[in-house]
Amino acid sequence: MRYSIIVVFNNNYALMSNFLENLLSTVDENDSELILYSDGCKDYETIQYLQKKADISQWIRLILSPQQQGYSIANNCAVSKSTAEYLVFMNSDVFPENGSVDRLVDYVSHMDMPGAAQGRLIYPQNMLIQSTGHLFCRCYNGHVYTGKAYDDPLVLREGTRQALTTAFCAMPRNLFWKYGGFNERYYNAYEGMELTLKISHDGGKCLYCPDCAAYHATGATRGFVSFDDEMPGRYFWSTWSQHIRSDLASYLRPQITETMREPIYFHIESGTILEWPSVLRELGISFSGTIKLEDRFSRNIELYRNLPFSSFQYGAPYLFTVNDLSTLKGNKNWAVVRGRRDDLVLDGHGNVAYLYELTGANGNLRKTL
Repeated sequence: MRYSIIVVFNNNYALMSNFLENLLSTVDENDSELILYSDGCKDYETIQYLQKKADISQWIRLILSPQQQGYSIANNCAVSKSTAEYLVFMNSDVFPENGSVDRLVDYVSHMDMPGAAQGRLIYPQNMLIQSTGHLFCRCYNGHVYTGKAYDDPLVLREGTRQALTTAFCAMPRNLFWKYGGFNERYYNAYEGMELTLKISHDGGKCLYCPDCAAYHATGATRGFVSFDDEMPGRYFWSTWSQHIRSDLASYLRPQITETMREPIYFHIESGTILEWPSVLRELGISFSGTIKLEDRFSRNIELYRNLPFSSFQYGAPYLFTVNDLSTLKGNKNWAVVRGRRDDLVLDGHGNVAYLYELTGANGNLRKTL
């Protein structure tokens, strides 16, 4: 067999049945094996269902661990039981399209240097992008192009990344062990990102493959596992902050037009990324001053609460910088009253939008330039 699919799970029957039945219809069982590793799953219906499947299929290898060990340890144990040359890591809330798993392995097996490959992950709820790999700023990482349309031209462009998500990722088995597998200091956060970062930092390739599409009901498995990323985050950044290249500007740059570069904006920091001033200078965007919104740590920023009435009369465009475009979407009326079409928004996933379009105020503006 050519590849082993590694799936660590601790979830309910509904999710696991959806995952497995979809996988059975999209992969070549003659060319692979499926290793299902229960990370302390206590759901009787799930285990009974998987046991029945494993009893009738030599393709499925079910391993039951009585204790919850976390993503790193569980995956390392599962890989130690695998036999194939290539590994495909997959979360149990990921639903690949037909042929995507085989294509992902093809990419890895034909690379000109050792490396890993990640597919295009799409939110099934709204058909927007969940991940096309990782990007970085100082003490910040995000998924490239989260929130873009699944068929956006930038999303459909193959490219290298500093790091990938192992929610749907392939790599050679010997490369996995070369870097010690998943770092067992982590517990359900940062493991896959760090492993692939080690590969690229060592001169290997981390490739994003848009024609390997899968739907990621992200968070569906989180409710069944313990998850706290504060301590793993501190450990990650203390280890890697001096080695990571800030690359946010490289994903924003193809979307910045000369029209966007012409004004001198007033910069409104609406998120937690510390590096925006240097990113803006790298993009050739000018701004006359900066303020930080009181609610910049919130997932939903209400501009009526954060900006005074005089902000409507400001005669130059605003430039909002946010972690995620969605934090400003609920400000349609504010954008209507503001009445400008050149207030710009940049986010930490590499997205660019005009505020009036982002909020849905398009066609309702009271004023035009």
